[in-house]
Amino acid sequence: MDIAEGYKFLGATLGIFATALALWDRNVRYRPSVSITAQHHNHGTTNVLLRVKNQAPYDIIIEKIVSSSPHYRVDSADSVLGIIHGVEGNIISVLLGPSEERLLRIRGREIAGVAAENSSGRFQFKVHWTRGDHPFLRPLSVCLWTSPEDIERRKHAAEMRASEQSED
Repeated sequence: MDIAEGYKFLGATLGIFATALALWDRNVRYRPSVSITAQHHNHGTTNVLLRVKNQAPYDIIIEKIVSSSPHYRVDSADSVLGIIHGVEGNIISVLLGPSEERLLRIRGREIAGVAAENSSGRFQFKVHWTRGDHPFLRPLSVCLWTSPEDIERRKHAAEMRASEQSED
């Protein structure tokens, strides 16, 4: 192997590494974090919420959230229009600034006499998002796996926390 071939090999290796790094940076690096939480309100209702937090130093757009279970949907619940879109299985696009988070309501629905909390199996919420500065790039979506039992546990924990706080 002479110097020219070594130079070509080094250039090709660095090119492949740079391409992999660029793909990772554009598709994976600043994905939003997604988790499930619950809030208990003073009037007695408890809402289970999907928390979406922007980890990037730039704006991101949450384009849609897809549930693999027909029993659960997500809505923005900021307006009647947001609730209607949630019933249809869509959300109104949400713009999140750097380090901003949004709580989106998870709603269960009864199908063929089976309530959402009685449905079985694990399912996922798939959050489709894009960068605010490059809207044509489609990064990898974020998937959150959960189950009806997990959602009910979180709802129960929020109710218990609220009852403990009211006793104090």
